[in-house]
Amino acid sequence: MSTPAPDRSRPTPQDTGATGEREHPRVSLRSWTQQMDAYTGPDTLLDFNQVDNVCIDLTEANSSGQAQLLMGRPTRLSTMIHQDSPAYERAVRSARALRTKVHELSVMHGLDASYLAAGTASWLADPVADGLRRFIAPVLLAPVTVKLRPDHKDFELHIVGPAHLNPALVRRLREDHGVELATAEMSRLAYGTRKLDPAPVLETLRQLAAHVPGMHVEHQLLVSTFADLHERPADEHVVAHTQLIEDLARLKNPEVGKLPVVRPLTDRAPGLDERDPAHELLLTDLDANQQEIVDLAEQGESFVVATPVGTAAVDTVVSTVGALVHRGRSVLVLGESRTTLAAFNRAWNRTGLDSLVLPLGSHLSPDDVAERLVRAVARNERAEQPQLEQHLDALQRSREQLRVHEESLHALRPRWQASPYEAMQALAELTARTPGPQTAVRFRRSVLDAVSHRSEVQRQLQRAATLGAFDAATLASPWHGARLVNDDEAREAHDLAKSLLLELTTLKTAMRNVLGVSGLRVGSTIGEWEQQLELVIEVGESLEYLTPDIYDRPVTDLIAATASASWRRDHEIELSGLQRSRLRKAAKEYIRPGVHLSDLHSALVKVQSERDRWRQWATTLEQPAVSDRAGETLQIHRRFREDLEGLAIALEGSRTAARLETAGVDELQEILDELINDEAHLATLPERTVLLDDLRARGLGDFLQDLETRAVPAERVGEELDLAWWQSVLEAMISGDDFVAMPDGSELRRTESVFRRADSAHIAAAPARLEYALAERWARDTKRNPREAHALRDMLRSGHVRTEELDRVQHLTPSLVPVWTASPLVLTATLGEEQSVDTVVVLDAESTPLAATLPAIVRADQVIAFGDRNAAGPQPFTVAPHVAARDTPQPVAEIDSAYDALTRVVDSRSLTSVRRPMDPRLFDYLNDAFYDGALTRVPQASELTSVSTGMSAEYVVDGVGVLTAGSEGVQAPTAEVHRTVDLVFAHAERHPERSLAVVTASAMHAARVAQAVQRRLRETGESAEFFAPGRESFRVVELHRAAGIERDTVIFSLGFGRTTSGRSTPQLGALSERDGRQAFVRGMTRSRRHTHIVTSIHPKDTEPRRLQNGAKDMYHMLEILFGEDTTSERAVAPAEDTDAAPDALVADLARRLRGAGATVHTGYAHVIDMAAYAETESLSAGAVTQRAATGEPVRIPVALRSDGSERSRALSVRERSRLIPQQLERAGWNYVSLWSVEVFTDPQTVAGLVQRYLGLSAADAGPRTEAAAQRAGGARAE
Repeated sequence: MSTPAPDRSRPTPQDTGATGEREHPRVSLRSWTQQMDAYTGPDTLLDFNQVDNVCIDLTEANSSGQAQLLMGRPTRLSTMIHQDSPAYERAVRSARALRTKVHELSVMHGLDASYLAAGTASWLADPVADGLRRFIAPVLLAPVTVKLRPDHKDFELHIVGPAHLNPALVRRLREDHGVELATAEMSRLAYGTRKLDPAPVLETLRQLAAHVPGMHVEHQLLVSTFADLHERPADEHVVAHTQLIEDLARLKNPEVGKLPVVRPLTDRAPGLDERDPAHELLLTDLDANQQEIVDLAEQGESFVVATPVGTAAVDTVVSTVGALVHRGRSVLVLGESRTTLAAFNRAWNRTGLDSLVLPLGSHLSPDDVAERLVRAVARNERAEQPQLEQHLDALQRSREQLRVHEESLHALRPRWQASPYEAMQALAELTARTPGPQTAVRFRRSVLDAVSHRSEVQRQLQRAATLGAFDAATLASPWHGARLVNDDEAREAHDLAKSLLLELTTLKTAMRNVLGVSGLRVGSTIGEWEQQLELVIEVGESLEYLTPDIYDRPVTDLIAATASASWRRDHEIELSGLQRSRLRKAAKEYIRPGVHLSDLHSALVKVQSERDRWRQWATTLEQPAVSDRAGETLQIHRRFREDLEGLAIALEGSRTAARLETAGVDELQEILDELINDEAHLATLPERTVLLDDLRARGLGDFLQDLETRAVPAERVGEELDLAWWQSVLEAMISGDDFVAMPDGSELRRTESVFRRADSAHIAAAPARLEYALAERWARDTKRNPREAHALRDMLRSGHVRTEELDRVQHLTPSLVPVWTASPLVLTATLGEEQSVDTVVVLDAESTPLAATLPAIVRADQVIAFGDRNAAGPQPFTVAPHVAARDTPQPVAEIDSAYDALTRVVDSRSLTSVRRPMDPRLFDYLNDAFYDGALTRVPQASELTSVSTGMSAEYVVDGVGVLTAGSEGVQAPTAEVHRTVDLVFAHAERHPERSLAVVTASAMHAARVAQAVQRRLRETGESAEFFAPGRESFRVVELHRAAGIERDTVIFSLGFGRTTSGRSTPQLGALSERDGRQAFVRGMTRSRRHTHIVTSIHPKDTEPRRLQNGAKDMYHMLEILFGEDTTSERAVAPAEDTDAAPDALVADLARRLRGAGATVHTGYAHVIDMAAYAETESLSAGAVTQRAATGEPVRIPVALRSDGSERSRALSVRERSRLIPQQLERAGWNYVSLWSVEVFTDPQTVAGLVQRYLGLSAADAGPRTEAAAQRAGGARAE
């Protein structure tokens, strides 16, 4: 492909830095190109003979049939050769062999190799250059088809294009003997009449090459396979205009310099959620891995991409090519496998951009090239600028809202070293416990700051709880609340209590004695005791100067008589002088003899008071008596009272301290007994006091009070603190200015829906954007290059354009057909020597020799190779089938694949997401054994709801045979052949809509199965339509030829059996070869829906230590499928379920759904956070479903993914909100996004949504839990 000169000088990472071609070094690539001889086998265009090569010889055919064929009409083989002749049988065998070879060359190598050779020329080779040999070359080659008739009893031949001279013949005669053959003119000589007539051409060749040694031209008509694969571009002194070419040269020529060192690549593009959609062009949906590949391609890097089987390799290539074209680059897509190239073309054409692609090959005529260019010009002329402002604005706005929501939800708040999501998780986990924490205490922000180091607080709290700070017994202890902060104080307080109890006993005895003398009732409190003792002492003092009978009656009248006049006035008492005189006289009679009282009035007042108080305690009316031990007892009492006050001070803060003041004697004695006997709580009191004081100082007083009130056990105080702390932190974060997450689930779903629509519209608009960009480029380039525009106009008017001529319009071609596709094996025949390209994309790089791609690589600035080294490698082949061919071609020299060679000089990337449905057991085995566990997959919904799987195995018990000398095991056992054929026809009858292929490890077995199918088809004719030729027609292939085969269903028939003695040999054909592990991967991954293994060898009959390469992998796979001792046809794959959800919100929701009757798996297949299904009729909400059996309910499981998981956080908004949901829906799931905020605040609404999808009544759900309501209420209040 030609590219403009300015583009050629555009710097790329592979440039050496020179500014002109003359400054680039020249290197040799011959060591690489020589590998093509070993890869392609003998050159059939120069070394063709009927002895070794299979062909249909029509030289002596019936003249009428021959004429019909040469006229270009479909002609039966039986029309040209009599059916009863041996020649017909030979022709039929040759036709079958040719059809197989034509299919192989077409599918695996992209070659159209079926030709009618009209005439042959042979001459002696130059003995110096080529040795003693004779060249045998066909002269004219006309493309021909060989089709099997519908009745499978005859073949039909049809010439489908004009004949042309053998290009190898032309080159060899020109280079060796100077014979210049005018190819166009000589080709026209063959069509002097309406039919192909080789005679004039052969005669002209005889004349022109008469001087060539040994030249012999013979008229023959032969149908065989021919391909021009041995023309080599100049491989010496190649200009290395990129570093890549220099490095490749050094790999095979170390003397040129040091071996290359791979330069690590870095993606310099902005983050996926930070890109301006207006600058992003994606033709397909891409995940992060795919996007990085596109980014590196846009940055001009050369690299290799690993594409494990089942990954979205084709979509990645389409987007990569589209992005490169959008950047103004021309792209050459190489695919040796026609299947892969066709897959690319189909995927590309789905975008509606088929007019951008020019497919190269023998099938593309100059008229076809002109037609495609006309279409491209028309496309550019009518392209209109798409109006994208509205959906781009919606896309950016909704993406930013979802991104900010996710970021805010998970952003760590430095103040508390936590995120809102972590708080929700912690609260959900705490409130789900049974029994769980119940505290309603919330901490102020100052308190949260004070307890930011929660571990220390928790340690203190736990220690205090262990010491019984919140135990009911501790809280009831008489010591509880006392301010004793060390052991000395505690010991002193305890000693004091013991002393007080002893004193109380002594005092109690003394009181009984003293008051017994006085006839007084003993008081009930210590205070009353003091009053009584003081009263007794006062009475005793009064009796020292007054007689006892003074207490017999009240003395109020005597008090008034002895009082002063002012006292009487104040008390409003009136007494006459006579009365006063009489009463004073009476009062003096109570004075003891010899006693003088200076103030009788005061003495009488005192007596009256004593009399009143005495009568309160007196038990008799006798005159007072006083014990002489009253004073001593009062001293004892006062000492006791002082000690008791000391104990009250020690107990300050406790309820006991207040009780001491008011307690009765008996209660006091009980209190003292309790204090003395409660040494256990007293022993821990000082430490508890210090711990609780420190916690209160941190602001936890209310929390401690709550724990005390509820007497929380020691083992639960930690979770109570966690609940209070997390709830307080969450409320603080939600009320903060930096929390911008959307708190409402319905709002989140609306925003996500807007994003999905806008992003889908963005991808859908990419083709129109690309077309408009090309149209703008076209308008600009035609103005800048008017001469090329005129030249292009002239070419298009002629309606006949050869690809080599496009070099004349090199500045215009990239805006017309910027993408060219081809098999690397046809490059030298279709590209001119001066044509160049910006980027080469190599598909199937693992099976394509680097040598085959070199003609393109040396023309390019950038090379991107896609392949899977675990699935295939270069398989040498021959163009023509040989009469005595071996089962499989064997390499005769080292052949490096483009994948392996390029990985030694450039960096690599890998696709990791398997999109194709794959049996989970097979996926796990391949992932672990071949891909180091790096792959992920989207599980199919049917894996959860159905017993059928994507893989099954069947053991053929009678698969035995005879081991013959020189054979590799017992091949093609008859029982296995018959069973395989039965399965083929059973599939054709039951599932005619599904394509089918049989793959086997034995070429002999493949031939026998194919023959048996054809024989049964001829004999019975059953399901004939199923076996008719078509896009994905039925095939039987051996593993070496299976790379291009992909069908809905594959029967993998191993093709090896046991000996009659029951032994099995370790040789399993292609599986046991050096590349047998690749063959195993290839064989197990040919189906899109189901692989059924038919084997006559059971694992229990095999010695695994004797197996090698892929045979050992097959042994392990059969072990998995059969199990330990089973020979069942189908082994059910176990469901993956971690059961314990690491996400507390998910676990809470799972419990609710289980309670509603759903079956729930958490952590399903390591991709889905929660999978739920029910036996009821389900509601489809986007799931792509398969038709259910008659009468069976449609059961659609629900896949739920949380926005809080680590894998979700690592995804872009596009992946998280659209791509993964769509992938799950295509896999048969109903998808529900689990928004942590909604699941936290209103889990029952989410559960109800899932229940509706599952067909479960919302009434089946359990009531909203108190804990959920509590946490939701707290969050909503804020």
